[in-house]
Amino acid sequence: DALPICPTKKTPAILLDRLSKRLERMQNRLLRQKDAGYGSNSWAVSGSKTTDGAALLAGDGHLSLSVPSILYQIGLDTAVFGQGNTHQLGLVIAGFPVMPIGTNGKVAWSQTQLGGDVTDWYREEVQLGADGLPTKSNFQGAWKDLVKKDENYVIANVDALGSVGRTENWPRFETFDGRWIEDIEGNTVMPKDPVGPGKAIVNLGGKYVVPEDLDGDGTVTAISFDYTGFDVVGVLPTTDRLGHANNVQEFREATKGLIAYSQNFTVADSSGNAYYTSYQTVPCRGYLPRNADGSFKSDANPDQLLDGTTYGAFRIPTLPDGKVDEAPGATDPYACVIPFEDMPASLNPDSGYVVTSNNDPGNITGDNSLTNDKWYIGGPWDVGFRADTISRELEKAIANGTADEEAMARIQGNTQSRTGELLVEAFVDSIKKGRELAASAPPLAPADQRIA
Repeated sequence: DALPICPTKKTPAILLDRLSKRLERMQNRLLRQKDAGYGSNSWAVSGSKTTDGAALLAGDGHLSLSVPSILYQIGLDTAVFGQGNTHQLGLVIAGFPVMPIGTNGKVAWSQTQLGGDVTDWYREEVQLGADGLPTKSNFQGAWKDLVKKDENYVIANVDALGSVGRTENWPRFETFDGRWIEDIEGNTVMPKDPVGPGKAIVNLGGKYVVPEDLDGDGTVTAISFDYTGFDVVGVLPTTDRLGHANNVQEFREATKGLIAYSQNFTVADSSGNAYYTSYQTVPCRGYLPRNADGSFKSDANPDQLLDGTTYGAFRIPTLPDGKVDEAPGATDPYACVIPFEDMPASLNPDSGYVVTSNNDPGNITGDNSLTNDKWYIGGPWDVGFRADTISRELEKAIANGTADEEAMARIQGNTQSRTGELLVEAFVDSIKKGRELAASAPPLAPADQRIA
C-alpha cells in the first residue's frame, strides 16, 4: 500500500492513486490516450533539394475527428490601416494573439509536441497547524514555513444546474522555494462536510481533502510539483518575435525565450534554408545525483517522484527581454538550464530536409534509456513510424527530382501502416500454418492446437 522512492521513505498509495487518475484525466482531455495514439507531423525541405529552388514547409497538427478544430485559418496584415509590420497567413487558436503555424512571406514555421520534461514532482512531509491546515514542510532536516496563497473562485448562478452564484475563497500552499502542494495525505470529502475540531478541508485542484496521517507512520505526506511555467515572463512577446523573423537565423535566436512551451519547430525561409529545433528551457537538474552508468539514483529520478525533503525547486533565470539567462547556472545548480547549443537542432543537413513527428529528437533513446545521457530533456517519444515514413518518402522525392508542393501534399496524405508493413508477412505465415494444422490429422500438440 505504499511505493518506496528510497529505502526509508514511502508515499501512501492513496496519494499516488489520486495523482495518477488526475494526470490520466488531463491526458484524456488533451486527446493523448496511450492506447489510442496521437501526434503531429512537420517537415521542411531545403531549396537546394526542391524542383524550383524554393524551400518547402509542411505541417499537420493531428486532432481527433470527434472534436471541433482548435485551429482556424486567418490572415493578419497591420500595414494597410496601421502602418504596422505584421503580415502573416496561417493558423491561430481562437483568443490566442499570435500565430503558432504560418508564414510571413519570409519565414514559414510549423510545430509538433516535443514531450519535454518541464515539470518535477516531489514527495513532501508537512506539519499541520492547530486548525488542521498545513503550515510547514521538511527540507534538509529543517521545518520551513509554507506560503499560503488565498484564491477566490467565482461560481456562476445557473438554476438549471442547481448552481448558486457565489464567491468562494480557498487557500493554496507553496513550499518556501515555490513548489505547489498538489495533494496531501488524508481522506477526500465534500466541501461542506463536517470534519470536527482541529481538522480542516483543503481544496487541492478540485479535490477536497482533510489532511491527516492515515497510515500511522507519524508523517503527513504530500505531493508537490515545480514547473518551468512558474518562471515565465514573456511567452507572448517571444512567439510574436518568431512570427516577425526575417530568416531562420532570427527565428532561431527568438526561440531562446521559449519557457514552458515544449514544442518542436520546423522552419523554412525565402533564402532556401530548412531548420529544426527542439529548444525550450529545460533545467539541468545537476543537483540530482546519478549512478556510475549515468542513470539517476532511485530517490532522484526526475521522471519519478523526487525526495522533496532533500531536493528543492529549480529556477529559470531570464534576461529583461524574456530570453533565458544561462549565466547564473555556472554557480547555482538550481538555476542551471541546458545550454541552448546542446538542445537537438539541425540547419540545412546533408539530407536536405528536417522532420519531426513527436519522435526522439536526438538519438537519446537508442540505448533504451531516457535518463542516462549528459542532459535529460524528457520523453518518452513516439516510436518513430510516422517520422520514418515521411523521411523515406522525402528521400524518394529528392532522389527522383520531384520534391515539390504536390509531393508534399501526397506525403501528408499517406495512410500506409508501417506497423502492418513490418508484421503482415508474419501474420500471413501464421494464418497459413494455422490452416495447415487445422487440416492435419490429430493429435496436435497444445501449442499447435492454439494456432489451429
